Amino acid sequence: MPVYTVATELGRLDRTQMEKLACGITTIHGEETGAPEPLIHVIFTGYPQGVAWSSGRPGAPNIIQASIRAGRSEEVRVRMMERMTALMCDVARVSARDVIVALFDFLPHWAMEAGMILPPTEKEAEAAWDAEFYARYSRDEQTSDA
Repeated sequence: MPVYTVATELGRLDRTQMEKLACGITTIHGEETGAPEPLIHVIFTGYPQGVAWSSGRPGAPNIIQASIRAGRSEEVRVRMMERMTALMCDVARVSARDVIVALFDFLPHWAMEAGMILPPTEKEAEAAWDAEFYARYSRDEQTSDA
């Protein structure tokens, strides 16, 4: 359901760091929202040195941004952002000054995954959606590389 994009300067992260960030973001989102792990997506992108600017000067921000379903409480959103900032600092060995975390809401019915319109963030709607998802797809299909 959520799609996280992690953008850093090319060469900042190695494969092990990307794996730690992907697993950490997945864990944080899952713990804070109850979303099933197979439905939490993390994509890494790098930008060339010299194309990013901060405060009007060349910089190298480390950005975690996500599209998430609207309806999460302010407390949950703040906890997620704080935890993801700490994760990026730890894994990438950067200062919190150089980390940006942004969570962008979208109405659930504006998105589809696995051919199914996403549910509202109410527990009953999520449980029904999850049950339908698991009924349609075997465990092997839920994490396919296709």
